Amino acid sequence: MNNNKKYFPVYKGTLADARKELSIDLYLDSKQWNLACKTAIEYILDRNRTTNLKQAVKELLDDFGEDRVVFMIANTVQYYTYEDCFSKENEKWAGEIDIPENFNRGIDINSRYIIDGDVSILNEVVNELRAMI
Repeated sequence: MNNNKKYFPVYKGTLADARKELSIDLYLDSKQWNLACKTAIEYILDRNRTTNLKQAVKELLDDFGEDRVVFMIANTVQYYTYEDCFSKENEKWAGEIDIPENFNRGIDINSRYIIDGDVSILNEVVNELRAMI
């Protein structure tokens, strides 16, 4: 990961927070970056047989920054924790990441960021990510 590279910040507040702070553009842009990061991670999971996971995680970190990649993956691991899809170590790691609730008009916005794909491969991605950060 390029430590000098500037990444678009992860906005963890709600839309209501953004309205109060006059940061709606930041909220919406961050949401778009989150969705792009989700798509990139799902692409890695889809290509698992031909993808070097260590290199793929490095590229994710370089493209989206540590804060966003961690936010997106931890959000997903926290969502699936009750299903025992991930190792206990990865569940513990994800549980330490602050993922604030984000509801708008009764819709859980964070649920839109849940990564779809083979969770066993995602568990390996989490292992690689944890080793790199």
